[in-house]
Parts: sequence; structure tokens; C-alpha cells
Amino acid sequence: MDDMSNNYKQVPESILKRNAERQQLIDKRKEEKLEIGGTQQQIDYFMETFSKKRNYINDTLSSIENGAVDKQNFADMLDKLSKELQLLNRFFSTATVYLRVYDIRKCKQLLDDMQLRFQQVEESSLPKKKFGFKSKTYHKVLEKESEVIKCEVDGELKRPDWWKNEDHCSPGFRSRRDETLKMSGNELAGKDIEISDIDNCTITLIGSPSTLHVTGIRRSRILCGPVATSVFVENCTDCTLVFACQQLRIHSTENARFYMHVTSRAIIEDSVGIGFAPYNLHYEGIDEHFKQSALDHSRNNWNAIDDFNWLASDTPSPNWSIIEEADRVADWNLEL
Repeated sequence: MDDMSNNYKQVPESILKRNAERQQLIDKRKEEKLEIGGTQQQIDYFMETFSKKRNYINDTLSSIENGAVDKQNFADMLDKLSKELQLLNRFFSTATVYLRVYDIRKCKQLLDDMQLRFQQVEESSLPKKKFGFKSKTYHKVLEKESEVIKCEVDGELKRPDWWKNEDHCSPGFRSRRDETLKMSGNELAGKDIEISDIDNCTITLIGSPSTLHVTGIRRSRILCGPVATSVFVENCTDCTLVFACQQLRIHSTENARFYMHVTSRAIIEDSVGIGFAPYNLHYEGIDEHFKQSALDHSRNNWNAIDDFNWLASDTPSPNWSIIEEADRVADWNLEL
């Protein structure tokens, strides 16, 4: 027994260390498999739900076209379908952070087809009236790759002061140049925020939005509080983005820096020159916004990145890197 104890004690420390490292690697791979499985479950759930909603909308449109719906009920039925299309668009928009590119393009085309068919049925079923705004109607139309939304409330078109584009009424900023822009509080809380076509601006979002969509940003900074679900970034160049979220998808972006807190593995695609560092935004009230977002403060995968354009598992992707500590902004501190 003494000899066995002595032999055990004489096991080289290098071997013990190697065994410990091997076990850590096994545990890490198990965790990654669980996360990948979770993402696949999300994709399966989305595709099943999307298919059911799509079938319902198309079947209802067919019933109207075939005269199976009483003409007196056309207006109510079409209003209901308009809302269903709006909800399905939102569902799709939120899911783009984890859907594959093929699925995104396919679902986008299906949505476009449904919207076009809805408009054709609406025009052929309802009597034509003189132009005018009706109260409490909401129509959402997709044009090419961007959403053009017309909102009519109580007889007049209403939108926040900070939303200048004539075709939009969703919260956010669009087509701005050389400005310092800000949103906070109820402007953000639980809302889907869209920011697009921005050049040389600094944007601060002090609050907890539901989702954040960033498209076509150049030479700009976006500083954002905790986002409850997803952040989607596309076609951005020479930018810095600071945010916390549950899921992140970066597409067709170059020379961008991300200071982030993300609770799942981030995904990049068709992107180069991407740098990552941990989230270090500070402002009065951020702890309360973390509570509102329900993000796990203790789980941060800021350096766990999946590059869909880099399949080699034994070599790191050249498209992204960790920002060296000496090159990071030490603290994004907002004085409100």
C-alpha cells in the first residue's frame, strides 16, 4: 500500500496538468454541443411556427378569393390578416440572428409573396374609396430588402420627432449625418429599435429595448444598454458598437469593434476585420435595465464567436480577433 501511495505521489505534475486541461477541453466541447443543439431547436421551432402561420394566412386568402367568406366580413378579415402578417414579420425579424442565410432568404421571399398576394386580394375585394386616412389601421409593406411601414392612427400620420424619414414610424434613427443622437426611457423600453443609413454619428440608447437592428452604419458609434433578445448588424463599416444582448448576428460587416455582453455564442458571416472586447458601458440606472432585460449577468460569451465562413476547427478564423487590452477603450462611461 505504501509503495502504491508513493507511486501515485510521484506522478509528474506535467501529466496531472495535461489531464486537467484535457478534461477542461472535453467539458467545453460538451457545452458547445449543448449550445449548438439549443440553436437547432430554435431553428426547428421557428420553421414549424412560420409554416403554420403562413398556411393559415394563405388558406384565409384563398377563402376570400373563392367567395367562401361573406362580403360583409371582408374588411374585418383583411384587418385581421394584416395584423397576422405584421406579427409574422416581427417573428422573422427576431429570428434572423440564428437562422441560416438560406433560410433567411427563403422566408423573406415567402413573406414578400404573401404581402403581395394580400395587397392583390385587398384591392380586388374591397370597394375603392377616395384617398384618406382611416383610424386605427396598420399596414406593413415589404419593399426589396427594407421594411416600409405606414402607420395611421386617429386620422393622421404620427411619429416621434426623432424619426425623420417619411416612410417609417418604427422607433430608431435613419438617414442621419454628422449628429449626436440619443434615445432613452420609454422610447426604448421593450421596443424593436431600427438604426440604418448612418454616417459619422454617435448614438446613445439608454434603456432596455427588445431587439436592435443596425444596418448601413459608417464611421459611427452606437452605445446601447441591455437588449432583451437579439442584435442584428449588417453592412456596417468602420464602426464601434457597445451593447449587451442574448443573441448576436453580424453579416457583411468590416472593420468594426464590438464591446459586448452576449449570453449565447455570437455569429459572424461574410465579415472581416471584426474585433471583440467585453462590455464596459456604465451609466446611472444600467443595473435596473439589466433586470428589465432578464439577461444573465454572470454569463458572457463575448469571446466565443462562430464564423460561418470559416469551417476549419483546428485554425482560428482570420476574420475576427480579440481586441488587445492596450487598444481597448477602458470604460464607456455616460454622464446623463
